[in-house]
Formats: sequence, structure tokens, C-alpha cells
Amino acid sequence: MSPEDIDFARGALHIRRQVRSSKGKLYFALPKGGKVRAVDMPSSVADELKHHIEEFPSVEVELPWGKPESGRRRKVLLPLTTRFGNAVSANTWNTYT
Repeated sequence: MSPEDIDFARGALHIRRQVRSSKGKLYFALPKGGKVRAVDMPSSVADELKHHIEEFPSVEVELPWGKPESGRRRKVLLPLTTRFGNAVSANTWNTYT
């Protein structure tokens, strides 16, 4: 998710992309099922996100779009990155978070 995907006024998150991994290479792709959507966001989550974004500025991350070998690339501001400013893979998130 990117800060632009957070709708604090409506209490919603817009799911427009995900970070995927193939053979150890990260890339951006459409969400699961290829469908963008909005999901409700509890006020407690919104409060935590606001606090996090204020304390830790988002980092612009550039990755291939669609598949790792794609020539198309996208830059996206990410509020959650590794300590090196990289996108977080699901495996890393599941292991360390």
C-alpha cells in the first residue's frame, strides 16, 4: 500500500497492487485475483497508520510491474520498507514481523 491508497476520511484502504516475489526477485503486480478493491479500515488502524507515516516518512521504491523480467517499472511510495529502504517481501514479513 502507498499513502495515496489510504482514505482516512472514509475509513478505507484501496488495494491497488501488491509486492510479489518470483525466484527471489520482487515486483509489483495486481492484487490477488487481479482485482483492485477498497476494504474497510477500523479507526484504530487509521490512527496507527497516521502515527507511523508521521514518524517514518514513506520511501519511494521502484520495481518491475507485472513480472520480474518486465521492462515496465513503477515507482511507489511505501510506508513500510526494510531498514535498507526496500520493499518488504511476504517471506520477510512473515519471518520477522
